[in-house]
Amino acid sequence: PAHGLWHYDQTRGYDQPNTVSPSQMVGVDLNGDGMDELVAAFPGYGLYSYVPTDGWQWINNVIPEGMIRYRDGIACDFGAAYGLWLWDESGAWRRINDVDPDKMIAADIDGDGEDELIAGFIGYTDLYIYDDHEPWRSITTVVPEAMVPLDKGVVCDFGSAHGLWFYNESEGWKRWFTIDPDKMLAVDIDSDGEDELVVSFVGYGLYTYDPVEDRRERINPELPDAIIALNRSIAADFGAAYGLWTWSQGDGWIQWNTVDP
Repeated sequence: PAHGLWHYDQTRGYDQPNTVSPSQMVGVDLNGDGMDELVAAFPGYGLYSYVPTDGWQWINNVIPEGMIRYRDGIACDFGAAYGLWLWDESGAWRRINDVDPDKMIAADIDGDGEDELIAGFIGYTDLYIYDDHEPWRSITTVVPEAMVPLDKGVVCDFGSAHGLWFYNESEGWKRWFTIDPDKMLAVDIDSDGEDELVVSFVGYGLYTYDPVEDRRERINPELPDAIIALNRSIAADFGAAYGLWTWSQGDGWIQWNTVDP
């Protein structure tokens, strides 16, 4: 609130698109020009899209509880009062469920080059998939604690009771780990064009898993406070004790900073 919303790139430096602080924002290519536009929610003002050349364009008065990129638009959770809606550059809102989603991601699980929407709903025990050309359908009777898109499928953390599973349309469900993961992300760490899973387990450490070769490798006994994908490597925050490190298959671990980010 003290400073608002700013944009930075290396050639132009900083500019301030808005003096108001957004509660949520995502990037999505709404106009098909190959560059992402910003969609941001401003409490008290509404939901807007932003193109530097055109400024802010109003989308909706209601602030979503959750918002993700979906195909060429956004999927918005507008809560128990309104349910789940889609919006894209056509400018038309489309409600696809009147129930409030608990969690949702977009992932291409059928390999057709377009994402499907995967969601669990408050008050329901199933995990569902939505495709623009088909109705909602259940793929399991358990809602995961966390989900990560991975190539042509989705990785689901079903907690200590069920462990870590992978699902895609052609092969169904496969259990990859029997234990409950702490954190996970997908990144192509071996540059083969297919993402691998990077996952941490309390009491075990940080691992990579290659589903094509069914190969598990522990890359660190420590648990990171946070991990992100960085090109074909990972950046890991190991806290005040160890600082900030990167890991790649070719170079191993490199410390970038001794300070905890």
